[in-house]
Amino acid sequence: MDDINIPKPNKAIAQILMSPKMARIMRLKAEAAKVRYQGIVAKRTGRLGASARVRVFIGGYKADRWVSQLIVGDGLRYGASHEFGHESERDDRGRFVKRRKKSPIRRKQEAAKDLKKVLASLRASS
Repeated sequence: MDDINIPKPNKAIAQILMSPKMARIMRLKAEAAKVRYQGIVAKRTGRLGASARVRVFIGGYKADRWVSQLIVGDGLRYGASHEFGHESERDDRGRFVKRRKKSPIRRKQEAAKDLKKVLASLRASS
């Protein structure tokens, strides 16, 4: 079995990665992630879940395969701070908190990590 010759780059794998079927698979996986994200994310106004969209394009290190992106929080000022957390000088009602003599009182908002939960659920279901 030492005489097997596998060409580099492998044309068969390249055709599979660039096929329309692979594009459909990537879109289906990304759409499933979008639906899971919309089910997990906080729904106070519903705008964060509604902002989720899927994009499928040719990319990768050598632009040799289909890539899908799940984009969330696009156009919303609080999208990134919801996902990754932030420090705030406001209280729970949105009012600025009083400053101490040395420094303002800071309150940390924990990250929701909804995208991390979505990826974990996709791994578990595959």
